[in-house]
Amino acid sequence: MQVLLLLALTTRGPQQAHGTGRRGGLSTPVAVRAAGLAESPTVVSLTVESALASAAGAYSRATAEQPLALAAVQAAGLRCIGDRIAQQLFLYRGELASVSPQHIAAMGLIGFIVSGAGNFVWINHLEEKLGASVGPWDVLRKAGSDFVCWAPLANCAYLFGVPLLTGATPDLAAHNMQHEFLPTMGMELSIFAPYNLFAFSLIPLRARPISSALTSLLFTIAIASRC
Repeated sequence: MQVLLLLALTTRGPQQAHGTGRRGGLSTPVAVRAAGLAESPTVVSLTVESALASAAGAYSRATAEQPLALAAVQAAGLRCIGDRIAQQLFLYRGELASVSPQHIAAMGLIGFIVSGAGNFVWINHLEEKLGASVGPWDVLRKAGSDFVCWAPLANCAYLFGVPLLTGATPDLAAHNMQHEFLPTMGMELSIFAPYNLFAFSLIPLRARPISSALTSLLFTIAIASRC
């Protein structure tokens, strides 16, 4: 890309390439824009590439320096997106009169605390206690521990917390949690159990918050109607 940009500049003539035409003393970027080259696919491509590289670098630094905060923020964001998608599907099917920003915010808040920060602490604790996965038995132990120990707590937080935050009484929220618990755990088994078998064996610990959050996006769409 840099070679193509250099060729484009040189074909405009020496005065424009060096930014010293009749108007005097123009810098190279200004001369390029004056010549209309700023809109060329090459320059746009370079700008996009630079922006993506900058974003990737910032994400990498955040992963290394503030992994807990990053996990919480991205989990909250993806929970909000998942809930918004679910509500839109309900609108299309005529099962919802309008979008509820309060419900989206509640899902995001529980996601920030439970799926983000809580899940990050839990996964690191699991790795510390059970060690690295060196065989199928280690992977099964971790996946089983996650389903038995963490999943019930996390799902109850959504089934009780989201209704409570959106106006339900504690009794109604508790009833919702009891009524929807088993169906939700069934969805957990069908979505997160296969993911955990894959994650505990192949995905590095450092990359799991984002992969787990992306899986949670699918789970959020499924669980939204139960909260």
